[in-house]
Amino acid sequence: MRATGRSPDTYKMPSKPIEQGFKFHCLADHSYIWDFHPTSNQAGPDPVPSTDGLTATGEVVYHLLRKLPGTMYWIVYLDNFYTTVPLLGRLHHNLHMGACGTAHPSSVDFPPELKIPKQDVGKYEYHALKVLAVKDSLFGQLVGAHLWFDNAPVTILSTVHDFESQQERLRKRPGKKSTNAKKAREAFGNMQEKEMMIPLCIDDYNHNMGGVDIADQMRSYYDTQLTSFRTWWPMLFWAYDTMVTNAYFNYKDMPQSSNTITHKEFHLQCAWGLILTGSGPISTSQIVWSTRAKSTRSNVQEGTSLPLDRSCVCGHLPVHLEEGMRLGCWLCRWKQRNSPTKNTKSPPKTHWACTQCDRPLCLNDERNCFVEFHQL
Repeated sequence: MRATGRSPDTYKMPSKPIEQGFKFHCLADHSYIWDFHPTSNQAGPDPVPSTDGLTATGEVVYHLLRKLPGTMYWIVYLDNFYTTVPLLGRLHHNLHMGACGTAHPSSVDFPPELKIPKQDVGKYEYHALKVLAVKDSLFGQLVGAHLWFDNAPVTILSTVHDFESQQERLRKRPGKKSTNAKKAREAFGNMQEKEMMIPLCIDDYNHNMGGVDIADQMRSYYDTQLTSFRTWWPMLFWAYDTMVTNAYFNYKDMPQSSNTITHKEFHLQCAWGLILTGSGPISTSQIVWSTRAKSTRSNVQEGTSLPLDRSCVCGHLPVHLEEGMRLGCWLCRWKQRNSPTKNTKSPPKTHWACTQCDRPLCLNDERNCFVEFHQL
């Protein structure tokens, strides 16, 4: 979560897309954020119930996964920041959950037989696989450890995959500067792409991991965060953006016949819904989100009177015209027609109109005909 103010709780991670901000551990299902847990750079993760044999980070993961409904079998995919043998053993024994994730060779109880020095990587064939069953020291649960030589060595732990299952996938030839370039490029020959067999645990991980990243990406397109001088404001913006993004994922899962608006239009409807909450009983049909209904605007002639309903504040809000549409300002034209001095110039054009009056009105740094029109 982006936050650049002075706070002892923020993290600085220059290699990440968000270089500085608050850190949350998130649990996602197909990009839908189920739950999250905050952590502080100064105090560490927010306190959770202690769990024997797990690190502080592992306890956060265990705490989040305990909240999932227990009426079905879950398979959890983790990145290498969280994956350890004790955590996977605990999830399998206590929560009856399967788990799979990349792991650091230096993680707790990772088998030393699968730790390969960097200088020895070139000795192994491309897509060579080494496997080993590891017992969790606390419960004795078996955890499968895999070492797979792709462009670089990949270490992965799993309690839901065997050692033999493979899947055929289209693979791209790695670059000349990859860690295992010599062996890898030999396997491809002159081909840029080639169908190859890869371990099933790798294939499942590639297709099921990344839900939190996709949620972050979708949230970044239309985030509401503004510059503020209170450290809690970024958290409020993030919580709102997460709720709207979750709601959009739910909307996309609805039957196709009712799935008609874009991501941007969905955010606009949510924003207008909040704006209209305090404006009295106004029907949302009075606001046209993208495709405007047939216009009821009348031409401005000499002697045209101002509409009587303009002074009612209920529901008179500016709305952007269709993309690329610009119309002549109604008030500017009215002033020209009713001015003693004849003016044949066309009125300035605007992208804005009133939702109730259905008349185009200037709304920019030079003129605010919208306010003037409703106050005359």
